[in-house]
Amino acid sequence: MGQPKPFKFKFPDGRDPRIKRRAVASVMAVLLLFIVLVYSQDYRNPESCGLCHVMVPHVRTWEASAHQRTDCVTCHEGPGFDGVIRFQVSLAEMAYKYVTNTYYLPIAMREQMSAESCTNCHALNREMSPSGDLIVPHKNHEKVRVDCMSCHKGVVHANIASRQMALSVDVNIWTRRFSMSQMSYENRNLSMSGCIECHQLRRATLDCAACHKDIYFPESHVEETFTIQHGLQAYNDLLSCDRCHSWTRGAIEDSDMLAYGIHPVREYARNNIFCRDCHLERPEGHTQLWRGMHATKARTQGKFGCYVCHDFNRAILDTVKDPPFSRVFCSQCHYKKHKQGWQAVHPTNVNGQKYGYECLRCHGSNYCGRCHIIY
Repeated sequence: MGQPKPFKFKFPDGRDPRIKRRAVASVMAVLLLFIVLVYSQDYRNPESCGLCHVMVPHVRTWEASAHQRTDCVTCHEGPGFDGVIRFQVSLAEMAYKYVTNTYYLPIAMREQMSAESCTNCHALNREMSPSGDLIVPHKNHEKVRVDCMSCHKGVVHANIASRQMALSVDVNIWTRRFSMSQMSYENRNLSMSGCIECHQLRRATLDCAACHKDIYFPESHVEETFTIQHGLQAYNDLLSCDRCHSWTRGAIEDSDMLAYGIHPVREYARNNIFCRDCHLERPEGHTQLWRGMHATKARTQGKFGCYVCHDFNRAILDTVKDPPFSRVFCSQCHYKKHKQGWQAVHPTNVNGQKYGYECLRCHGSNYCGRCHIIY
């Protein structure tokens, strides 16, 4: 038997790309482990977060908040052992990005805070005391699984990230006075538009009395004729209506459209959920005798009010899944009958002209396709 060859250490070939990748990965793993071990010794101290300049705005707003006696980890570290591990990994990742200058502003947490982090301190069985005339039934929100952060995410840091206030790394501007100025009620709390948007998505009530104790109506709203006359008031001064009803006006975002649109009142009423929900119901004045009376009303009072709820022809019904107006249209009754034999000669009669207003008074835009099929 031959003698075994003596062991000789041989450096790996650095030209091999696989060796390079493994070496880089090993170095990175050791570096991350080092950062975690060093940082974990003092990671519960909020001042540790401020070591990175990009975190200073978040630390300063925390110091100016009502949670200044609660350390960062209490809120930002998830429950259980796995929450601790995920948080430590997140810290290591943030430290690496800061050292290598590969971070993005504004800084964002990898995970949203859990409701459990809040309920560790805030008891669910105590009465809440929202400011002003607000009614906030927390138990009702909890039943439908509305997360705490949906409403209260700005309570500590005043939403500085979403408000683009944390894009600068100039720590000198974040003085005590400036930080306090950021903690206004509007910056910390969910806006009314945010409440309305959530209620719309969840199909929750939009009744003012559901959320507000003090509700005041203008003098014009308490008059007996308001239900009948409010449309005329809207035509005269729609912007006054919008001061209170802008929260539910849906697709109409620019108030200038209310003043300069082609049919501002009609478009406003059809897009505003508050108006639409009522207009889709049959009005009290539309009794069984209304069919015989409506022509006189239209001649004496005009048709503008009619067109808020009704369209003249049915064509638009084919383009909207859930039309925000009545499915009763004028040409259902007011139409011209075609003479006998029209079906045979109508291609000649309409040749060279666009089928449009006259046809669409009675027929939908896809009606022609019943016979004229393109293969």
